[in-house]
Amino acid sequence: MSQLPSAAGTAGAVRFNPMSFSRAAAARHPLESRWSIFADVYQTLLGAVVLLSYAGALLYGIREELLVNAGSVLTRSVISDRFAQVPAQTAIAAVLLLAASGGFLLLLRLGPVSATAAQAYWWLGLPINRRRALARPAAGRMLRTALVAGLVFVPLAALAGPAHGAASVLLGSAAAAAVGAALYLAAALAQALAGKPTAARVAGIASAVGLVVLLLPLLSGGLASFPGQALLLLPSGWPLLVVHGSIWPLWAAAVLVLVGGCCGYFLLRSLSTAELTASGGVSGHAAGALYFGDFRELERALGHRRVRRRFRLSLAPPSSPSAVLVRADVVAFLRSPGKVRHVGVMALAPAAVGCIAGVGSSIVMVGFLLGCGWAAASGCAFVARAHAARPVLESLLPLAPVQARRAHAVLPAVCLAVWGLVSFGLLAVMGAGGPALAVLGILAGLGLAGAASRAAFQPRPDWTRPGGSTSNLLMPAGVEASFIRGPDFAVLALLPALIAVISGVVPWWLLLVQAGSSAYCLWWGTRAE
Repeated sequence: MSQLPSAAGTAGAVRFNPMSFSRAAAARHPLESRWSIFADVYQTLLGAVVLLSYAGALLYGIREELLVNAGSVLTRSVISDRFAQVPAQTAIAAVLLLAASGGFLLLLRLGPVSATAAQAYWWLGLPINRRRALARPAAGRMLRTALVAGLVFVPLAALAGPAHGAASVLLGSAAAAAVGAALYLAAALAQALAGKPTAARVAGIASAVGLVVLLLPLLSGGLASFPGQALLLLPSGWPLLVVHGSIWPLWAAAVLVLVGGCCGYFLLRSLSTAELTASGGVSGHAAGALYFGDFRELERALGHRRVRRRFRLSLAPPSSPSAVLVRADVVAFLRSPGKVRHVGVMALAPAAVGCIAGVGSSIVMVGFLLGCGWAAASGCAFVARAHAARPVLESLLPLAPVQARRAHAVLPAVCLAVWGLVSFGLLAVMGAGGPALAVLGILAGLGLAGAASRAAFQPRPDWTRPGGSTSNLLMPAGVEASFIRGPDFAVLALLPALIAVISGVVPWWLLLVQAGSSAYCLWWGTRAE
């Protein structure tokens, strides 16, 4: 008969730290030599130096070549001089608020504190002190988050006019790192207290405030009605205050990190195994997708999972199998409020960038229109991607493959036509062109629907094939080409409209070219392969 464990044995089991045991075992049986570790550290440092050099060159190029400058057609301002714009300091504060809220939402989605499936199977079921086991990995993730926040703030600090040169930039980056660590700790507290939905709503409200500040010239005649300097008093604006010479935000951020760290350490024990493994699954999925450069998998890993189950569409019964698919797509899209908000934000983002003083050059606006257009197209096509992954559902309907693809392209076509009307129409109101620019936007949106359908119904990459002549030897032949299916046609669909934004005029023949380009993209994207 087995004996029950004694009190001393139970206390020893509780004091046992599996993470420290794993690190000690790995140190006793190293898989790499000291020279290989030295080579890895050297390559990491060399890569960091190269990355900083590229960042400096990019910063110089943005300041000297991409911002508004009357000397070139690519850097001319597409916004009329009669249109009021947001001052640079207020715009940077709003951008910092958007970046902080976006980073906070990303931390909530990934899960600040997580555990892999193997750790959950072997360790979390034992009577161990979870606080001791999870504290060190969580602290490492917090330090990495702080480092990323500090590095991201460096270009903004250099563009914000530092009060004391490089010293102000370094202090501002330190403040940004402290704010990033505080955001990580806030996300960890929300995770421990089961308050992720509430925290996500607060971050969404903060994002809406930042976007409204940038769009304020479109909503009112000036900025006198809104205290733009109030954004600097928020934690997201503290690094900018440090750049301008203040020191108290640095100490305030340090106090936040200290208090949040103490609270988070005592709440680590309350995290459930299900929450830890779910966060670890999302983090692992996203890390694998980022390593292989598969942005479709990255979007799937970080996508919105909340669905409005009780939504119903009260209309007459569908009259054809194609109408059944169209209605199913509409219901699925409207049941995902995150996707609807995503498309709306992508429609307003180009106008928000154009409202910033000195930023609305033609080349910058072209880049933002292209990026926002493809992001909106990818968001509209998530229903089509779900159907492409499960084609057996469509086989139950009396439809040919080309008819099914055309039915799935109806929702992206309507949504992206609205996106083109809003984004290009707002630019036309701001002086980028006449009413014909909005017509170009609608036609370009229809072409983007073809690009979205092409990306949704492309064959899955075959990871079992041997490597070929690719830029990354770890990738099988043909995988890299599958990643650009969709974005290539997005460029083709938007090209005539982007030419109109650069030139500032919309001749009649450009409308015909845009109509032909969009028709070709829509036809090619919905054809049966």
